[in-house]
Order: sequence, then C-alpha cells, then structure tokens
Amino acid sequence: MATRITQRFLADRSLFDLNNSLSRLAELQNQLATGQRINRPSDDPLDARRAISIRTAIAQSEQFSTNISNIDPQLRETEAVFDTTIDIFQRAMELTIGGSNGTLDQSQL
Repeated sequence: MATRITQRFLADRSLFDLNNSLSRLAELQNQLATGQRINRPSDDPLDARRAISIRTAIAQSEQFSTNISNIDPQLRETEAVFDTTIDIFQRAMELTIGGSNGTLDQSQL
C-alpha cells in the first residue's frame, strides 16, 4: 500500500513546524528577558516546586535571623537581672551563715 504525500500535507507540516519553532523562540526570548528559566509552574513543575521550597526555606531562615536580632536585647537584659538576683541571694546567704555561726555580736546581728 503506497502512501501519497500531497502538497496540502507538506504545507500543513511546514506550518506546524514553523509554529513550534516560533513558540520555542518566544519561550526562549521570555526566559532571556526575565533572566529566569522558569517563569510559570507549567514550564517545569518539578523545578518550580524545588524553587518554591528553596524560597520558603530562605524566607524562614531570614525570619529566624530577624527574630534572633529582635530578642537579643531582651535576653541580655534578662541575663543582667538574673546576675543581679544571684548576687543578692549570695550576699543574703553569706549574711545568714555569718549570723548563724555565732561570730557576730548582738549589735551586728
């Protein structure tokens, strides 16, 4: 059985190939203009998902860094308060031990 290739078939095939080439050219120009290989999730779904995951991880890391920067002064102040409180309790303990061992006279107590 012989297959006949008509002028219409050749013209349709040529137009189809031209349209595919133009579509690919438009896609490449869009990538060149934006500087990004993936402009829509449909361009490459796997890489688009990876890019979204990476952007999410970066945003979380930046938020953690911001949180640490914001809490640092409070932590330093709290540490100073604890240090002062420990010093007060140590002095109270020294005075209590000194008063209970009998080395102080009545006026010092």
